[in-house]
Amino acid sequence: MADGAVGQGRAQAAPRGEVERDAQGPEPRGVANARVVDLIRRDLESGDVELLMLEPRPWGSDPQQLAQLEAKLNAYLGYVQTGSLARDYPQYAGAPVRFRLECAGPPSGPAAQMLAGIRDFCANDGIAFEVAPRGSGSSAPG
Repeated sequence: MADGAVGQGRAQAAPRGEVERDAQGPEPRGVANARVVDLIRRDLESGDVELLMLEPRPWGSDPQQLAQLEAKLNAYLGYVQTGSLARDYPQYAGAPVRFRLECAGPPSGPAAQMLAGIRDFCANDGIAFEVAPRGSGSSAPG
């Protein structure tokens, strides 16, 4: 995954935990770019390593959106399953991993169905998956 600036906005950018990686370099962040891990941080309460996916677009606004989400998920799974996360961040080796999709609004229709499938698929690999619509303050099931 592409490296970006590390630690920008450390406390303000990640109220849930410590920021380890913030890929705001030359590669744009977001679901539309599967080459970048958008953000990696430790959740200080749970100890989980959280890999964030950012989706600023409303659901259904781009005909490629769900395909891009699938590509992003596959990239994140590969990053974790090949040991790249543990190699890049040895302090996270063995810690539980959670993928968190922060999105513009609550998913519905095909997006909600796909996210439910993603949650189940990730759970089979021991990875938690949560959806956090912006402004909701809580996580929704995938």
